Amino acid sequence: MIYKYSWCNNLTLVTIPNSVIKISSYVFAYCTSLTSITIPNTVTSIEHEAFSGCSGLTSIIIPNSVTSIGRGVFSMCSGLTSVTIPNSLTSIREYVFRGCSGLTSITIPNSVTSIGECAFSGCFGLTSVTIPHTVTSIGVESFSNCNGLTSVVIGNSINKIGNSAFANCQNIEKVYCFSDNVPNTNSNVFEGSYPEYATLYVPEASLSKYETTVPWSYFGTKLPIEGTGVTQMKVSVPIVQAESGNIFVSGIGESDRITVYLTDGKQVATAKAQNGTACVATNISKGTPVIVKIGDKAVKVMMR
Repeated sequence: MIYKYSWCNNLTLVTIPNSVIKISSYVFAYCTSLTSITIPNTVTSIEHEAFSGCSGLTSIIIPNSVTSIGRGVFSMCSGLTSVTIPNSLTSIREYVFRGCSGLTSITIPNSVTSIGECAFSGCFGLTSVTIPHTVTSIGVESFSNCNGLTSVVIGNSINKIGNSAFANCQNIEKVYCFSDNVPNTNSNVFEGSYPEYATLYVPEASLSKYETTVPWSYFGTKLPIEGTGVTQMKVSVPIVQAESGNIFVSGIGESDRITVYLTDGKQVATAKAQNGTACVATNISKGTPVIVKIGDKAVKVMMR
């Protein structure tokens, strides 16, 4: 059964039933015509390369029930433009989004503590990335060959950055590293990314240590991070509740736009947040799954 649907080039739509708790390795690999996939909140794990090479997929929501994602799950999904990573994950495994050249943005939740080898390698569409304070290690070549990357923000808990983690990111202009202690790295972390033309921002008290430590010393300009305005690194994780026809949303931006869709893509309601919360009234019946889009994030919930 592991290979039951792999290489099914005519498969366009998949709805996984609620009885499924695990999506096996390679099960939908290289189904190049697959454009939509609905993962129920009964699923707790997605195994290695389950959707690798599904170049027709444009977006996917991973429910909060998923606690484990194997290596290369979405590798070479070149059409993927957005993905919601749940705050139930503590690590982003190796090769998970490698070669997702259409991916334009990614939100790494505060639950994540490590980013694996080549996790985002070859994601040409990424222009910026924020690595939260919770992350302690960034793997080998994890963001290598991300040619569109211009800005990188690294949290204050980072201990280790692997070889060539940001290699061949030729358009990097600014790197913000909040760590007071210079992370453990090798000299080739920014190899081919022309750091001599970029600016490094670090805590003022640690500036002299970065100035004399390779590869940070390679940056053409080194400045204190204080006063840049880049001070808030909290990634908001929306809390969405659906009950009695109403959608309640909290933990969002002051005036974020909330839009509710059915799973077939039909828009059914919209509202604007006030003071970081919102209540969207709908007439959707109990038991109906809906997609709640908050700014550039999306959450799937079941009406109760």
